Amino acid sequence: MTEQALVKREEAPVPINWNDVRKYYADDFSDKEWAIACGKCKSLGLDPQKGECHFVKYGTRPGQVVTDYKEYLKRAEGTGMLNGWKVSLDNGQKHTAAVITIWRKDWEEPLVWEVDREEFDKGQSTWKSMPKFMLKKVAIAQGMRLAFPEEVGNLPYLPEEVINFEAPAKAAREVAEKPTPAPAKEKPFKKPLLDFDGLIKMQELPPKLVETFVTKGAEARGVSVEEYKDLFRAAPKTYIEKFKTWVETEKKAETQKPPKVVEEGKTDAKG
Repeated sequence: MTEQALVKREEAPVPINWNDVRKYYADDFSDKEWAIACGKCKSLGLDPQKGECHFVKYGTRPGQVVTDYKEYLKRAEGTGMLNGWKVSLDNGQKHTAAVITIWRKDWEEPLVWEVDREEFDKGQSTWKSMPKFMLKKVAIAQGMRLAFPEEVGNLPYLPEEVINFEAPAKAAREVAEKPTPAPAKEKPFKKPLLDFDGLIKMQELPPKLVETFVTKGAEARGVSVEEYKDLFRAAPKTYIEKFKTWVETEKKAETQKPPKVVEEGKTDAKG
């Protein structure tokens, strides 16, 4: 590498020319909308020239700032506390949900968060052409807001979250306002990702009914039984509640079955 190249790398970053940014990326913003957008970018340290944020205006709604999903990842990694993450989709043909798992170095258990496609997919062209990618991006942003509320909780939403010609989606707003998950030591499930059978035994759940519930749940989501058990283990509170609700539903359905009718002149096997 030449000395000239080294000197070039050390040059100060090009300052943001906000007039040019407005001219090329937000020419439909009113003066008031632009003043608010600029103030938000400056206060949050978002640089539109680096693609960290974008400016959008839908219909007659006020113009607003949206964040690129990679900015959430960059800031989470910058905390030094991110210890890994992954996003998985259900295996159904329509990919109706995405689940993000985030590990923090100061947590004993990972954060697990699920995003339903129907809350955000309103049939726009990008959702039709890249549904899996769009769903994963929403899961990443919402999961990182929960795991790192101090660092990314105030960032504007993704365009995928506000593109429905509404104020920021209700589901996304609820995520941003959700309290920070407590460390695992304050949770009833202190041991991370217990063995499935051990978890069922600890919670004193009927094993046969649980196996039936898991089998049906896996079929409904289009995943394997083992994958569904992993979801159960990662979020035991949620799935135990689902299991109890399912048991009650099954009991009601059983009581509503019509009594068995024996035709005249015939007897059952015991007769």
